[in-house]
Amino acid sequence: MGQRTYFYIFLIISLLAAGYLLFPYINIICLSFVIVNFFHPVFQFILKIVKRTWIATLSTVTLILILFLVPFIAFINISIQQLGYIYGDINTFISGNGGSSLDTLSPIISGINSFLERIPFVQYKVTAESLQLLVEQNVQPAATFLLNNSVNIGTQILAFIPLIVLFAFILWSAFSDYQPFLGYIRKLSPLPDHIDQLYFTRIRAMTNAMVQGTFVIAIIQGMVAGLVLWLFGVPYVFFLTLAMIFLSIVPLGAGFINIPVSALMILTGNIGGGIIVFIIHMVVISNIDNVLRPKLVPKEAIIHPVLLLLSVLGGVQVFGFFGIIYGPIIMIIVLTTLEVYVKYFRFETLPLLIEEKDINKG
Repeated sequence: MGQRTYFYIFLIISLLAAGYLLFPYINIICLSFVIVNFFHPVFQFILKIVKRTWIATLSTVTLILILFLVPFIAFINISIQQLGYIYGDINTFISGNGGSSLDTLSPIISGINSFLERIPFVQYKVTAESLQLLVEQNVQPAATFLLNNSVNIGTQILAFIPLIVLFAFILWSAFSDYQPFLGYIRKLSPLPDHIDQLYFTRIRAMTNAMVQGTFVIAIIQGMVAGLVLWLFGVPYVFFLTLAMIFLSIVPLGAGFINIPVSALMILTGNIGGGIIVFIIHMVVISNIDNVLRPKLVPKEAIIHPVLLLLSVLGGVQVFGFFGIIYGPIIMIIVLTTLEVYVKYFRFETLPLLIEEKDINKG
């Protein structure tokens, strides 16, 4: 074997060793570069004003940490409080001490039984005892699980400090060396510069699309849905709003909560309120995505909805929560590679194939 072969073997071993070494922090590294890519225009804007790279970097990193840490701490605090209230009410309901709760459920029980009576061959009737058993066997364990995990995360915030420091350090380095880093990638790439630029453009567009077109829209949908529930006096509205923000990342999203809540409102006698909540969800909240996505998602990042859904689900399956971003980025890289092949490389072998056919005929 020649020196080049030995070098390639050594290169592969080195890359595998580096990957193994960095694997525990792969989510932090990937998330950092996604955030840097998204906030780079902000960094450039601040740099034009202050004219000093270190001041612009410090300002941008501080802004990012505030935007991440403040909502995270608020989320944990509100979740613990709201889940504590829910858990207490569930235990009161199961023990049978909450007479007012049982009285509130009486219209629901009557409405469900009235509906079941209209179904042929169905003799089952709902009782307060059966509802208590259902809550005890299904709802209480789920509430206990969520409460325990929220408390655990809240008590382990100190354990996140080293990761936060690492996150901030990577952000600082990436903002300071953004252009040199892209230049180094171009040097390593065997492709022409215009193809490298195509990849950079598509990855940047998909990153912005997933952050703006997924998280921003999810936050707006969840908050609008929560505001509607708050106006109609629905309890636990803060927790439900947080849940709807997370659910709005996937199709139907807030409907997983809004539609059952509107049904419960109708069954408890608030027919007008339940109908209004349902109509607002179907007409307004469901269409927020249709109105905002074309404005927030760059055309370079538009892919078929089926491929987008598959990439999101596959990304979550492989990478966890952050797979919502990583999956579509991987998909856009694959699609860009196929596009580059069709446009630049597909017909390069045709002359050779024609010559081989002519030789075989001869």
